[in-house]
Amino acid sequence: MIIEHIAIWTGRPGVLRDYYTRYFGGISGPEYRNPEKQFRSYFIRFGSGTRLEIMSAPGIPENLNDTVNVQHQGIIHFAFGAVSVEEVNEMSRTLHGDGYPILDGPRRTGDGYYEFVTLDPDRNRIEVTTAVLQEETGRKLALELLDGEYAVCRLDPGDPFPGWAMEGELLSLTRSADELSVVCRSDRVPEGVVSERGWRVLQVAGPLGFEMTGILSSLTSPLAEQGISVFAVSTYKTDYLMVKSRQIVAATVILGRKFEIL
Repeated sequence: MIIEHIAIWTGRPGVLRDYYTRYFGGISGPEYRNPEKQFRSYFIRFGSGTRLEIMSAPGIPENLNDTVNVQHQGIIHFAFGAVSVEEVNEMSRTLHGDGYPILDGPRRTGDGYYEFVTLDPDRNRIEVTTAVLQEETGRKLALELLDGEYAVCRLDPGDPFPGWAMEGELLSLTRSADELSVVCRSDRVPEGVVSERGWRVLQVAGPLGFEMTGILSSLTSPLAEQGISVFAVSTYKTDYLMVKSRQIVAATVILGRKFEIL
């Protein structure tokens, strides 16, 4: 299951639509109207796929929950995930500079996040948060460059797991209804196998908890900004980032500004 959408009643649907599209990168759909019920709404979609429905209709009473001083039971806030501590700080500065209150933070929480709390134009409570991965925990997230080149291979879905792939520091086998996908050392792949060769692998030093969010995006976003494509593989304990050999130097220079390269 995923959270498909969250809905908010408001007397100012256009104001809330503009707020969430301007500050949080949402993309608004067209306004929906039901003349019989005098109902209006916008669906705003975010990068995660979750949508926010902004709804308006006559006769909806004001929200009496004090979101600042005396919170009550029920849904009280929702959170936007940022990719870095720097992005949390920048968002806090932007909202504060534009007159929106910062109720708490930015600060490091006891469970490993860095976040602040704010209010939207209707005083709905919002958090902006990121998992603390580097200096805030007293350590820098480390990436280890594995030896050798790797390949991504495609076999038929009914094929057995290939014996020729069973060597190297990383082996990934994924079977679906359409294919058997194999990630292994390039020098182990026989001629004639459908494959994309020439990948280097960066391993995130783990173990990483399942509750930690934003790790892959913090790695892939700065590379995507420079036009470097990646292929990601995740395991129970950690993540692996695959970059083409011709781009590995550029990738390590970019990531080395923020992460330790082993």
